[in-house]
Amino acid sequence: HELKKYLTHPRISENLITYPDYIEKGIARIQDLPHSNGYLNRAFALQLLVKNSSMYEFITQNYLKENELSRVDRIIESEIKTNKNNLELNIIQHRVFKAIEIEDSSIKYLSVKKSSFIEKFGNYSYHPIYGIPILLSIMTLLYLFVGKFGAEFLADFIKLNILRSYLIPFAETMLNVVPSQFVYNAFLGTYGMISMGIVAGLGVVFPIICTFFLAFSILENSGYLSRVGILLNAIFNKMGLNGKAALPLFLGFSCVTMASLSTMALDTKKERIITILLLWLCVPCSAQLSFYAAILASISFSAVLIIIGVIAFQLILVGFLAGKLIPGEKSELFMEIHPIRMPNIKHTLSKTVSRLRCFLKEVIPLFLVASFALFILDEMKVLKYIELAGKPLVTGLLGLPPRITEVFMLGFIRREAGAAFFKTIADTEHLSEIQIIVALVVMTLFVPCFTSILLVVKEYGMKIACGISAFVIGYALIIGILLNKVLNLVYR
Repeated sequence: HELKKYLTHPRISENLITYPDYIEKGIARIQDLPHSNGYLNRAFALQLLVKNSSMYEFITQNYLKENELSRVDRIIESEIKTNKNNLELNIIQHRVFKAIEIEDSSIKYLSVKKSSFIEKFGNYSYHPIYGIPILLSIMTLLYLFVGKFGAEFLADFIKLNILRSYLIPFAETMLNVVPSQFVYNAFLGTYGMISMGIVAGLGVVFPIICTFFLAFSILENSGYLSRVGILLNAIFNKMGLNGKAALPLFLGFSCVTMASLSTMALDTKKERIITILLLWLCVPCSAQLSFYAAILASISFSAVLIIIGVIAFQLILVGFLAGKLIPGEKSELFMEIHPIRMPNIKHTLSKTVSRLRCFLKEVIPLFLVASFALFILDEMKVLKYIELAGKPLVTGLLGLPPRITEVFMLGFIRREAGAAFFKTIADTEHLSEIQIIVALVVMTLFVPCFTSILLVVKEYGMKIACGISAFVIGYALIIGILLNKVLNLVYR
């Protein structure tokens, strides 16, 4: 009831604007005119004074008779006189001055404490100048933690001090009881489920994935990743995207399948298709990236720069062309920026352990199945025929060993399986630097694992999935062939 009372009988504001005398006199004289419907308020009188024609019909219908409007014109002529041209300007100025006065009386100014180091870091992290060296520094630290500590120190410790010292000798003792070379080779041969599957899964994948997931969880919980989207927005605009696409692309460094699903959050179909194309073409998943970090640690810095430069150039080139050729609209960037904060240790470790648990449950059985499948194909001499079929392309044009064909086969099933097998080949066959560069570039640009393709078929249809897959495979092989030719000309 009280609310209804105030709505029907509103209180007149005490903050009335006092205009110059000639305006006040004009308002008063118009209000004194004979009215047909009660009191003509100050606001209506002011509208008549400035000759607001849109209000004439309303006022004449409800307050003044139409013949009284001529008296309004005479009041304006007698009171306004020489100030007629500046009338509206004076009214606006006095309203602005009154608004400023009300604002000053309503605002209480508090002393603001100095920004903390974390707040300054958060502001600098998406600055167009300072943000780039911060991003490069974080990527360098990520490489050192995953590529050096995880892929070298931790992986060597697990392989040498646990697997090769305890697991392999124990398996050999148990298998010596079984008088079958077939069974022995199935577990401890070249493609053995223990010598290849378990050693690759626990001795190589586990330490690398562990360090990567921990580092990624820290970046995720700190609020830094959203700032990367703001920082890279200008670059993504050239590719028909906006900075929001940075989040799926960065998520792709964890899992390309999960990142492909996250593209549904983008605003337009064009942006979703371009982002999936770039994910499949240029973004290695965490397991693949971790193996790359281990391999990159064994080659020269110039070779590392060539690999990064070629892949980054393809990302920009294909993104730019896709933005021009794929029809559709690009949306503008509207993104919530979370404050930079120190990651909660408990939440970070919990998220890392959860991801590791899910990953190992899925990957270790896959490694065992993949190694056993390769063992059967090898026993049936099928691998030799596959290598012979792919030899003109793999050996002749790409300049790689015949066994790289198996890497591509495994990579199509699961990227990290192909990367793990390539790591084994790189360690045992003494590949040249040119071969490592070409292989890593082609493996990165090559089509992602089968689960990613199935997901895109489900969400976007068979036509889009097959079209992107065909382009990515062909483009990866063409770039690999050209890169092999150019490097051989330059290095020799």
